[in-house]
Amino acid sequence: ENIYLDTTVLADWECIELVGMSKIVKVLKEAIKLKPDNIIFGTDSPACETGEAVKLINNITVSPVVKDKIFFKNTEKLFNL
Repeated sequence: ENIYLDTTVLADWECIELVGMSKIVKVLKEAIKLKPDNIIFGTDSPACETGEAVKLINNITVSPVVKDKIFFKNTEKLFNL
């Protein structure tokens, strides 16, 4: 319940090269299915491409409500913002 998945490294080219995009998407979809309230968006900017990180989440087939949770609502809740 207190463990969160930060999407920071998932769109990084080194991670994609090492693991492969299909496996990254599979793991992310499974995490979303199991714990949509425990996934937070991150980019590790400027080290990683922010646009690629946004594209990764936007290309996952989930509801707009879940995307809002990932992009900002889960972070707001986690940090009591």
